[in-house]
Amino acid sequence: MTSYIMTGETRGGRPVYKSLAGDHLYYRQSDGRWYVGPNLGINVVEMYVDDISIYAEDISGTWYLANGTDFRPNSLIRVTCDCGCQTVRISGSTSDQTDLMTTYTMTGETRHDRPVYQTSRGDYLFYHQSYNSWHVGLRLGSNAVWMYVDDTSIYAEDISGTWYLYNGTGFWPNSLIRVTCDFINGYTVRQGDCPGNDIWSIYGDGVTLETCAERCSNHHDCVSFMFYDNRVCYPKTQTCAETDKSNTRNVFYDKNTSILNTADAVGLWPLNSQYGSSDATGNGNDGVASGTQLATGPNGDANGAFLFSGRSSSYIDIPNNGRLDVQSSYTILAHIYPTGEAGPIVNYVGSNNEWAVHLWQTPSGTLFMRTIGRDGHFSSGVGADVLRPSDWNYVGGTYDSNTGMSSIWNDGEMVSQKQIGVSTVATQYPIRVAVREGDSRYFAGRIACIQLYDYAMSQEQIVVARDRCVDNANGGPGNTIPPDDTESSGLSGGVIAGIVIGVLVGVGLLVARIHHCSTASSQPTPANRANPTPQAVGTNNTVVHSPTVVSQNPSYNPYPPPPQYPPPPAYDTALNMPTQPPGSLYSPSFPSSLDPAYPPPPEPFKYGVT
Repeated sequence: MTSYIMTGETRGGRPVYKSLAGDHLYYRQSDGRWYVGPNLGINVVEMYVDDISIYAEDISGTWYLANGTDFRPNSLIRVTCDCGCQTVRISGSTSDQTDLMTTYTMTGETRHDRPVYQTSRGDYLFYHQSYNSWHVGLRLGSNAVWMYVDDTSIYAEDISGTWYLYNGTGFWPNSLIRVTCDFINGYTVRQGDCPGNDIWSIYGDGVTLETCAERCSNHHDCVSFMFYDNRVCYPKTQTCAETDKSNTRNVFYDKNTSILNTADAVGLWPLNSQYGSSDATGNGNDGVASGTQLATGPNGDANGAFLFSGRSSSYIDIPNNGRLDVQSSYTILAHIYPTGEAGPIVNYVGSNNEWAVHLWQTPSGTLFMRTIGRDGHFSSGVGADVLRPSDWNYVGGTYDSNTGMSSIWNDGEMVSQKQIGVSTVATQYPIRVAVREGDSRYFAGRIACIQLYDYAMSQEQIVVARDRCVDNANGGPGNTIPPDDTESSGLSGGVIAGIVIGVLVGVGLLVARIHHCSTASSQPTPANRANPTPQAVGTNNTVVHSPTVVSQNPSYNPYPPPPQYPPPPAYDTALNMPTQPPGSLYSPSFPSSLDPAYPPPPEPFKYGVT
């Protein structure tokens, strides 16, 4: 039960498929059957089905499996299309080749039985058989590349090796680089789970992936689901930035517009005439406003924002019943219209008015954020001179405890970033907007649509969340899965295609995908790689799989007790990241003013430490 890829051959007018283990899936016209066996066209087979479909994914007949003595029928076998992700995303580098941390879309071409991908800028992601590696470069097929990985996976999203990035002098490894599927049928896909927040009313054991997705799409509060063992559906009201990957059978699916659901935010304060300073998520952290009034909002909507006078008496106090304690990763977003010099936007109020996590406007039009550790550790702040006075700015700050990266955003663009490595953050306190007690800097101007999430958003999510409060006020857009209009490729080739054969355990589909093995050979290196020494790659342990008989139809229990998940690992501050010299062709350079040099100074003996 594994994946089979079109070989380009045909038998009986049907494509021939082959697994990486060497088994063939093919059609024999003389008896109108599809066979699976170690040798093409030989009568020694492991399974067969009476079906005349042109493509394997269209097979609907009953399969017969060898059990050592004869063939037994198994009506639970399914063949499904596994055509790879149309668009993948490369992410993980914040220093070298940052322009290549973007999306790559299939071009329709193939090289060495792998699809070719390309960015909107023109960079190619492709497989180079001579080196048994995937390359990213400006020219298709060239060994002059910006980054590469030694991996023989068929599809880019299956790459698991360590990437090497060119930094101007040589290639350096970066174990944080990931290639992930961007969107499939309206959902993003990644390994693992975001434990908790299950919607038990639409939970299902023994359901198909399509059924699970349909249940989530049709439920107002569902923003994601975990599909366990390809048979158990766990719809959820929340998602997370980093999944718990301790169980390899968990696959997590996010709606591509999931952040538009209020259940995804831990706090949402529209600050308009409809909600006032109330928390629109229903989590109960309703704010209490003092010395404020309604004003025109960021979309020209009357009474769509709160106006703050820039005095100590003009602020909002927001309690924290525990839901606003994000503990590790977070995203803070808001629309601000600054008319003063400096002041808090969102400021967690620590015990005895000590500093905690905060997002501020500081002098010279600087947007500034500091992530304070739960143990009181003052990390380096991150800031950028980007705020436009007397104009609407869509601002935000994110912190990802898994990577240790603190970032600030303006109008959907990341404007500054720094690695600080805080494992747990000081967010267990209440929040005050526009004023910090004992500080003479008060925010003057308008603020609208403050949003708080317990994970670090991507740029795409931040862009979509920009009009969150407009969508919220109008009831929000509906979330549906678009129809799958993917067509099978013709027998002439051009588009790589594959299928998955799986067996249903109980009444759920179990698809076992095998790992791709590399071919034993001496591997030359590209001309501009740092290490000119050839490297030997692993040997290919190709075996012919003997047929497996699976027990039939275990008892169906629609509501078993929920599984117990271990907590996700904390960020390892001792993570050994390579120190890479400057000089990458794609490394961004920021003027010195972007270095966070504008920390709020009421406690200079603390803020003097960077």
